[in-house]
Amino acid sequence: MQKTRDTIEDPVEYRLKGINQIEVKPAIGLDFKTILPSILRQDPDVILIGEIRDEETAKVAIDAALTGHLVFATLHTNDAVSTIIRLLNLGIKGQTKHHRQECLCYTFCPLMSGIRGVENIQQN
Repeated sequence: MQKTRDTIEDPVEYRLKGINQIEVKPAIGLDFKTILPSILRQDPDVILIGEIRDEETAKVAIDAALTGHLVFATLHTNDAVSTIIRLLNLGIKGQTKHHRQECLCYTFCPLMSGIRGVENIQQN
């Protein structure tokens, strides 16, 4: 079964075969926050949001991720810490309290035949 991949871009810079690309056109009411709910109704496997610019887009993107969709997005910041601060400033505080964080750690386990890696999941 083929995965469905949808993008929301402003503008679409490169046409990609096999990808459903939607261009933002605010003049006719097509912006990130109106397109994303429509995409979610189609239950795509992967969603790419060209840029998170406002609170509504941030909330819809996080909701999509929390419902099991694989979501990629850009957010213009200088470093990882600034990304968290920017998201908090966009008003997503209430949405981050209730989700579970997981950290995938690679641990070495000694065996008689040598050492092999085991992936551990730590929940916070």
